[in-house]
Amino acid sequence: MKVFYKFLPLLFLVSVFCLGNNKLWGQAIPLTEGGYLVKGYQISGDSIPYIPIREVVIFRQRVFKNKRDYENYWRLVRNLKKVYPYALVARAKFREIDSVCATLDSEFARRRYVAKVQRELSKEFESQLKELTFSQGRLLFKLIDRETGRTTYEIIRQFRGGLTAMFWQGVATVFSSDLKTKFDNETEENKLINELIIEYEHGQL
Repeated sequence: MKVFYKFLPLLFLVSVFCLGNNKLWGQAIPLTEGGYLVKGYQISGDSIPYIPIREVVIFRQRVFKNKRDYENYWRLVRNLKKVYPYALVARAKFREIDSVCATLDSEFARRRYVAKVQRELSKEFESQLKELTFSQGRLLFKLIDRETGRTTYEIIRQFRGGLTAMFWQGVATVFSSDLKTKFDNETEENKLINELIIEYEHGQL
């Protein structure tokens, strides 16, 4: 978690562009004599094959100063793969709660709805979250801010009130954590985390 690397990412994108009134034609059709017929475009009377290519992301090869740096890096990779899916769930649920609460006409109705969602999330994820280590928990707090634009403390304060947020902040402090942790894109560690997330999202991690 405390290892720092500075890499300049090289993003290799493969894309297909259609200009003017190009017309997409055909579907992929297997041929009995072997091979297959692919989609294509008609451009100025010419038939251009259209074969989507998966986007590839390439980063400079990582260089480690010593064995400890190497182990810290792979620990961060394991932690990220463990907690990033939870951060994505938090983002989706936060947007859903925000959207539904905007349609409710009273504070009582909003609190009742939030409590209902909390029970559902607890039932689904409580046992899994209890298995997180301290370092994974701290990383999750940071990723929640990255995905939602609000710290865990701000989310709790918004939906459960200031006293509840203060209580859980106190509990987090006991375990050397901070619910107010923000994701600063400028720190070297977070730059590395951003790179790893890009690789994760492209199935390369």
